[in-house]
Amino acid sequence: MKAWYAMLGIWMSAVIYEAFALPEIRGLVGHPIAYFHPPIAIVTFIAFLVAMIHGLRYLRWNDPIHDVKSSKAAEVGLLFCFLATVTGAMWSKANWGTFWSWDPKQTSIFVVLLIYAAYFSLRSSTPNPDRRHRLCAVYTVIGFISAVLLMFILPRIGFSLHPNDAMMGGGSDRPVRLLFWASVLGFSGVFAWMMELAVKLALMEMKIKEMSQ
Repeated sequence: MKAWYAMLGIWMSAVIYEAFALPEIRGLVGHPIAYFHPPIAIVTFIAFLVAMIHGLRYLRWNDPIHDVKSSKAAEVGLLFCFLATVTGAMWSKANWGTFWSWDPKQTSIFVVLLIYAAYFSLRSSTPNPDRRHRLCAVYTVIGFISAVLLMFILPRIGFSLHPNDAMMGGGSDRPVRLLFWASVLGFSGVFAWMMELAVKLALMEMKIKEMSQ
């Protein structure tokens, strides 16, 4: 496991170094942030997908471990969503001269941030454990569907300042595409690591609580 952490640290260090070392991306200003903002947004979506999967597993098997994993995936996903919003504002400032432009994609991820902030409000306001777990499991399904609509479908309907496939498309240079997907893979690893730690801590707290009763 320690080897995995070391590999993840080396991988992310290489991604950060290359993000500042590569030349500017055609059509984009402030290019280093471009290697962080879109991958973080993608991992946000992955985190909410994991939260929904474990939410559905809880509804099927009624196992509290799945509620823990679902809530921790949503928790880490909310952090990534916040980081995606902040890095998106930085990218907006570099490319369009303002931190907030009400671009459809920029607005959509902010709405997703509010949706999952409400998820934790629901958890804290429902005292009955079984009812809380079930409500939150259903909410992860609704939240994920909302995230898909807001982050991937609605922004494509109208005009957006965001460049289309500037980094992933065939028109981008090969080093740009490789570093982009290396960043996605690296941040996915960071998400997995953070979720693992969060779940372990939550399970320890549950055991301590059971022992004290």
